[in-house]
Amino acid sequence: MTSLDGMRVVLSWGEKPFDLDSHLIFPGGHIYFDSKEGTDANLDVDDTDSYGPETVTISKKHFGESYIYAVQDYSNKGLPNSNYLSASKAKVFVYVGSSLVRSYSVPAGKRGNIWTVFKLNPNGEFEDINSVTSANFNDTTLDVRDLATVIMPATDSSAPASPAMQNSGDTQLARKYNREGEAVYKTGQLEQAIQLFQQATELDGNYGQAFSNLGLAYQKNGNIAEAIWANRKAISLASGANAATTRAIQTSH
Repeated sequence: MTSLDGMRVVLSWGEKPFDLDSHLIFPGGHIYFDSKEGTDANLDVDDTDSYGPETVTISKKHFGESYIYAVQDYSNKGLPNSNYLSASKAKVFVYVGSSLVRSYSVPAGKRGNIWTVFKLNPNGEFEDINSVTSANFNDTTLDVRDLATVIMPATDSSAPASPAMQNSGDTQLARKYNREGEAVYKTGQLEQAIQLFQQATELDGNYGQAFSNLGLAYQKNGNIAEAIWANRKAISLASGANAATTRAIQTSH
């Protein structure tokens, strides 16, 4: 993945259910097993016999448009109250460039056959949804191709989902990792600095300074796509008195 506005979304799961399906929904497009090619996006393969992986690639993100990624339990498409999806050990990994920038695990103990994982908003920022819902796709009036109509009302920009925190949000530890990252960055240890800044952002997803530092480290290490992603995130988080500081750091290197 070399595109500056591209990303890969990789789905894997356990032995059962046999068939989980990736769905990428965006204006004018719905990428899934029956429509693998779309405008600047595609599905590599439809895995129907457990484990995966299935990879959806966005070769170029269309700025100003929203993307929703969801997983549908095709093996149990007619069982809206099943818990097989929740017990599937499904995981989703999101890569920008060659770097893992997001990971999700299916919520445990939930009933439903749809896992809506995340939304990319028009600015290219992640909105974590991570919720399990249901629909009976064996109903004569509903098919999996209609998934967009099922999940779009809950993810509409007029009523955005509250971000699902992936971690404990230990802000003190996040700041410790950020300081350590700054120290090793100054000594030229870029890979270690990137790891520390990543840990800081995972602990506190609203830590703009850590995202800014991560962008700088990525850029100096030659990871341009990753740098653009981190810098966009830093700018989106900047507000009030912090805005000038974050932006100045980004533009001074």
